[in-house]
Amino acid sequence: MDDSFDATVVQTDYGPLLELTTEELRVEPRYYQIVEEDSQGRREEISQSEYDPSNPNHQKVSFRTVSVSVSVNAEYPLETQSPIGTEPTFYTREMVTRNATECRLPNQGETVCFAYDAPANASVAGLVTFGGYNEWFTGGWTGNEYTDRVEFSATGPQTGWVTAEGYTETGRGNYPSPET
Repeated sequence: MDDSFDATVVQTDYGPLLELTTEELRVEPRYYQIVEEDSQGRREEISQSEYDPSNPNHQKVSFRTVSVSVSVNAEYPLETQSPIGTEPTFYTREMVTRNATECRLPNQGETVCFAYDAPANASVAGLVTFGGYNEWFTGGWTGNEYTDRVEFSATGPQTGWVTAEGYTETGRGNYPSPET
């Protein structure tokens, strides 16, 4: 994570939550040109004065992305085919109803809390992923995993909870793990 946010784990009635705070998050346009060299393209930053909106190789980026990553070591192997109740997930079995569904489709509304002032057209979107994986070497690296994912968005000033959608994907990879 860059220096734009302070991160703190806070205890709540819902369990520990990661709180991200900042006095101000400035979003200033950045300008790029696509440069091709040796049959490969790359994006190179340019100044606003160099930017030509009619040039298809020029891009204006008017949003800001901030990433946070946390890793926790766990006992091996993790139960990745049925992790609910045995491995860490965003929500316990009692807090949400999980129904079998095709992967990557939302299956449960969840909540995320926002508090900020912003213009009416400002938007905030987030994707939070939590997962576990096992990996081992058998003629090459292989493994299996599970993923818990929640996506959310809000527009304009916010104070309080908003609904988010989430899903849990289990059993991805190679089975059985060598130790199971």
